[in-house]
Amino acid sequence: MHYILVSMNRIFLLVPLFIMIIVLTPQVFGEYEDTIVVMETNSGKLVFEFFPDVAPNHVENFVSLSQDGFYTGTMFHRIIDGFMVQGGDPYTKDVDIPMIRWGTGSPGHTINAEFSNLKHDRGILSMARSADP
Repeated sequence: MHYILVSMNRIFLLVPLFIMIIVLTPQVFGEYEDTIVVMETNSGKLVFEFFPDVAPNHVENFVSLSQDGFYTGTMFHRIIDGFMVQGGDPYTKDVDIPMIRWGTGSPGHTINAEFSNLKHDRGILSMARSADP
């Protein structure tokens, strides 16, 4: 009987602890689960849907930069027909910056890589990265 009471006491102590951990643990992917971004271009609109369960930090970074207006006025600086387009460089906003520098700008911070098995098929939004993952 003593063993059962000790076990029950442990369970009653652990249940509130687990509930606190679940409640207090940030659920980043939950925050952006239904988020979409609409990018308006001269050629039409692009609608982005995210995979916060696969790359939560990249989703948070992209959405935050979008909300702050970081991408407003940027141009697609690299276009490879049938393969990809690349944009979002702040240097493309300034006509006085030589085109040779386009693609080298940044928001002033980096985030760690979040590699996954998600294929980079047509329509997938990916983040460019340096040679140092």
